[in-house]
Amino acid sequence: MSAEILINVKPQETRVAYLEGGILTDLKIERKTSPTFVGAIYRGTVIRVLPGMQAAFVDIGLEKAAFLYVGDIRDDLDSETYPFSQIDTVDPLLEMDDEDEKDGPPPPIINDTKTPIQDLIKEGQSILVQVAKDPLGTKGARLTTHISMPGRFIVYLPTVRHLGISRRIENEEERDRLRQVVQKLNPQGGVIVRTAGEGATEEQLKADIDYLDRLSKEIFKNYDKKKSPSLIHAELDVELRALRDLMSEDVSSVWVDDFEVHKKSQSS
Repeated sequence: MSAEILINVKPQETRVAYLEGGILTDLKIERKTSPTFVGAIYRGTVIRVLPGMQAAFVDIGLEKAAFLYVGDIRDDLDSETYPFSQIDTVDPLLEMDDEDEKDGPPPPIINDTKTPIQDLIKEGQSILVQVAKDPLGTKGARLTTHISMPGRFIVYLPTVRHLGISRRIENEEERDRLRQVVQKLNPQGGVIVRTAGEGATEEQLKADIDYLDRLSKEIFKNYDKKKSPSLIHAELDVELRALRDLMSEDVSSVWVDDFEVHKKSQSS
């Protein structure tokens, strides 16, 4: 079915609509006054550990302290090579369902650790974190130490060794082909092939992996350079995220009503 992407830019907000056969199936609205922080990566400082809640407050430079649950904490934060060290997931062929992938899949790896939070992090410790959920009301942002970086065809996981395929790719021959391609490429980090990766060539997957691997190394370098809580890497603007996440062979046209956004979209 033929699809279209409509990008409407206003002074106070940007709207992106996805139409299939003329029917609206997805709508994203991002207001200038309340941009999303999801996907942004920060150098944070632990300001309070709450053993009773198995959670911690982390200063990432925003107005409100962010929240970090024990299940979202890597168990190698004290290693000498952090944040470069990697952990293996239990099942290297674990299949992930990126059912919310139109907004960029959330960090997919969650620890099933029994280690108490007070044995994983301590007050005053600096950690690399990514926003998993935006602040809401009086609550600060929810964080994870498992970094995930969405690309066009894959999600790259620089801190784990993991291979996953979107469950939306149902053809078993194609799933096997994608597994073999990724295993052949042997990336340094983990890879989840997104639904958009169905039919992708080895060259396309390699380009995605190579770019995201270089980007992750830059993020780690910038983490070392920062000495206080601050932003290290921001996600793309809503219109570029939409083009990255929604573009497919089904999209016959993209309509943009703003010259600057149109130019930016063409150069991305």
